[in-house]
Amino acid sequence: MPRQPAPVPAPAPAPRSRRGLRVAAAVLLGGALLATAVPAARADHVPEEDFGAVPPAEGYTVTSVSQVSLGVQHLVLERGSGPVVAHVARIRPEVGVRVRAVLSNDLVAGDGTRRETTSSMCRRTSCALAVNADYFDRDGRPEGPFVSDGELITTPEDGTVPLMFDAAGRPIMDHLPWSVSLAAAGRQLSLDAVNRAPADGEITLFTPRYGPSTDTPEDTLELVLDLGQPGPDTPPGGTPVRIRELRTGGDAGYATTQAVLAARGPEAAATVQGLYAAAAGGQGGDGLMVVDTGGIVEAVGGRPGLLLGGRYLFWPDNPAEQVQTPAPRTLVGWTADGTMLWVAVDGRRPGHSSGVTLPEATQLLVSLGAVEGINLDGGGSTTFVVGGGVQNRPSDSAGERPVSNALVVLPPSVASQRLAGQTRFDTAVVASRQLYPNGAPVAVLASGENFPDALAGAVLAARAGGPLLLIRRDEVPGIVASELRRLGVRQIALLGGLAAISQKVESELTFVLPGGVVRISGPDRYSTSAFVSSAAFPGGSQVAYLATGRTFPDALAASAGAAGQPGPVLLVDGDRPADAVVAELGRLGASRLVVVGGEGAVPQALVDRVAGGRAVERIAGADRYETAGRVTERFGPMVPQAVVATGQAFPDALSGASVAARAGLPLLLVPGTCVGSAAMAEADRRGTQQLFLMGGTAALGSGVERLVPCP
Repeated sequence: MPRQPAPVPAPAPAPRSRRGLRVAAAVLLGGALLATAVPAARADHVPEEDFGAVPPAEGYTVTSVSQVSLGVQHLVLERGSGPVVAHVARIRPEVGVRVRAVLSNDLVAGDGTRRETTSSMCRRTSCALAVNADYFDRDGRPEGPFVSDGELITTPEDGTVPLMFDAAGRPIMDHLPWSVSLAAAGRQLSLDAVNRAPADGEITLFTPRYGPSTDTPEDTLELVLDLGQPGPDTPPGGTPVRIRELRTGGDAGYATTQAVLAARGPEAAATVQGLYAAAAGGQGGDGLMVVDTGGIVEAVGGRPGLLLGGRYLFWPDNPAEQVQTPAPRTLVGWTADGTMLWVAVDGRRPGHSSGVTLPEATQLLVSLGAVEGINLDGGGSTTFVVGGGVQNRPSDSAGERPVSNALVVLPPSVASQRLAGQTRFDTAVVASRQLYPNGAPVAVLASGENFPDALAGAVLAARAGGPLLLIRRDEVPGIVASELRRLGVRQIALLGGLAAISQKVESELTFVLPGGVVRISGPDRYSTSAFVSSAAFPGGSQVAYLATGRTFPDALAASAGAAGQPGPVLLVDGDRPADAVVAELGRLGASRLVVVGGEGAVPQALVDRVAGGRAVERIAGADRYETAGRVTERFGPMVPQAVVATGQAFPDALSGASVAARAGLPLLLVPGTCVGSAAMAEADRRGTQQLFLMGGTAALGSGVERLVPCP
């Protein structure tokens, strides 16, 4: 079954306080930032002091918009004064995207050389988008709390307010409600920290996520625990443990199946010694460790909090250098409806971007519609990654800086079905079986060795109620012959002349189906398209599509458009159309012409020759993929399914056009290994929940199936 998108939770009502006021914010509209009013969001963390309302930033314009994944949009903003360049991700969690906090090399400890870049973390998690996250010390340890996929990896040292996400993917700025307890040998311990050196009087836990040893000082007493596998009766967050051995001297080494309790100070050491003695003294060495994150699934540290209910969370007039100095910034904010905003502001790049102060960063979030927001690590760490590739310009001269952790967006799961065979002929048969499980009265046959005659055939096949099957010039492949018998066709239409389908093939088919074989062809591909139009629309059509016959992508896109608003696809070339095309336009009585492709494909001089007072609309993009996306946006039916085909080769795409035309689905063209912005935007706009992939992994790789964005 197609995956249903999660409903958007209604925002909780705000209590009677300044948080319930309506505040000035802004939304993107028409490529500019325009002020509007939005209700303030509810938050559990309320500052003791009111630092005032945040005015929206001014002077920014949107210079680029692209769709990264379903629910994830990438915008580039620029401000002339400064200048300032900001990369912004708009993330709609209700469509099923998932936010994950990713730890550098999956280890807390590091000497600087073991840190990982944000782009590397994005690639190894197959993310759609990523930004750097927490501050880190010189050894690469994150300074704040860190939770990944429900696992508590580090705890806060000073009660900081981190950025967190619950199981529904909702962002939260509040204290992390964590606890770790250990019950063993008849005793119960509550631990003080996770994966950091204990302070005097503390007992902390080191897990396999820290590293091969604890790095603790010599005056640390450490108890090694063996970790077991949770069973069906183990409580949530619980792990069975066995007390293994007691060590002195600090820096205990331990295996990936072990953990360590580290104690400093006489009282803490006595507690750990007592636990070990009780276990060794016959009370039993088995126990249970329970970790509770209070429903928080992901969390990263950051500072300071910037925005709550549209008001500052810090003193914006503070003259401190770290507040008032323009710098690269990494920011996360969210709107009243839960839409997240991840922002990377470039800085320290003269002539490109000077960066922003913390007040300016907060104002930028408000301009984007945010009512809450927080600052993450900035400076040389600020990195904005799409599909594994860095999009911004990090300020370090060496390029992207290795960091401690990152926030990544994983694309939503979309149901997919491959319509694929071993060969192009097999794939067309698989599509036929999908569309016509109970047979069909007619089949359209076209050359699978070249594309021109089949370009107009998808619309004919759909209107005739039968499949488009591909054959060789001198042979009907066995699998195609079997499919014709299964379908029980009473008529076969051959597209193209003898150079495309030989007389031998026509004779063999006529012998099997006497009187049921008709050839539709002209002296060239252009005339053939006109004759196909006549067969498909004998009563005329109000709209006709014009596309070049030199290449296949635009005509295939037109075929998909013709599924949404029926009309023939007529092929043209150069400045003068074929006489048969001109005659067919007259016969159709079409009042509208839709030209698919730019002037390099279909010259305006040709359009002027055939317009004849008809309304003309040209649909064109920067490349074949954008053109196809615009056709689908303009004419494609608004359904949550789509056919996906490669724009690199024609055979599977021909079958895809046939499926799209018959099933009334949009056709998305992609490069083959990834999904381009135009196709992604269309899939996002129509809330796509299921994809039909035309061809095997050689035609459409796993990156298409997983909706991996193209670099």
